[in-house]
Amino acid sequence: MNWTGWLALCALTLAVSSRSHALPNEVQRRVLSDARAVDELDLARAAQDAGDARLKEALVDTSSRVASALAARAAPHARAPEALVPALAKLACGRDPALAPEAGHALWQLAQRLSPTQLSEGEVLRSDLEQARQALSCGELAPLPRADIAVQLAQLRATLDALLR
Repeated sequence: MNWTGWLALCALTLAVSSRSHALPNEVQRRVLSDARAVDELDLARAAQDAGDARLKEALVDTSSRVASALAARAAPHARAPEALVPALAKLACGRDPALAPEAGHALWQLAQRLSPTQLSEGEVLRSDLEQARQALSCGELAPLPRADIAVQLAQLRATLDALLR
């Protein structure tokens, strides 16, 4: 594992599991400013190590922006990423200049990865997909998200619509 992967894993684990450990400002700025600071394999490992519950916790509780950013990056690699869509959609439709694009990109990645085969392998329930689809409606409500994020939300919405037919 390269040093950025190690940093991501440590940051995600420390920030999510222990609120008392704050990362240095330098690390926080780097993670938040470099949208692709961690490669996909390291993110997949971080998602598996943290687990879906911790990822969701970090997406919902944005008091640690670094943990939230890393959780958003790792979300497409979660065991049940469709369950993280409501939290990601809330971030994507929010006004945080660092977290909204991270969440939007994660939703776009989910749109690229969701397929009937993947859903059958994960035994995803239709109700989970419907709940995810409903959460994406924030992209159509005022205040509207940035244009690029609105497109990412729309892509996942279209993917879910096709899968729900």
